[in-house]
Amino acid sequence: EMSGIGSIALVSAKGVVIIYRAYRDEASRSSIELFRARITTRSREEKSRAPICLIEGTTFVYVRRKDLYAVATTCRNSNPTLALQ
Repeated sequence: EMSGIGSIALVSAKGVVIIYRAYRDEASRSSIELFRARITTRSREEKSRAPICLIEGTTFVYVRRKDLYAVATTCRNSNPTLALQ
């Protein structure tokens, strides 16, 4: 069940948003652009940190596989493990 997820996206390692799907109006596509900007400017050390970040009130839960990030967003206090399943 995706009750806690506001949107999902696939983002390339270069920052290109490949797929975006909103389930609620709590976060817009522009919030994915903020995430994209952050991942393309982070250092190697920062990229190895926990797969959860908070940007301007939106929580981003993400998993990187090769050159793609699978990203789920929420503005609620949701259980992040549900997004990673």
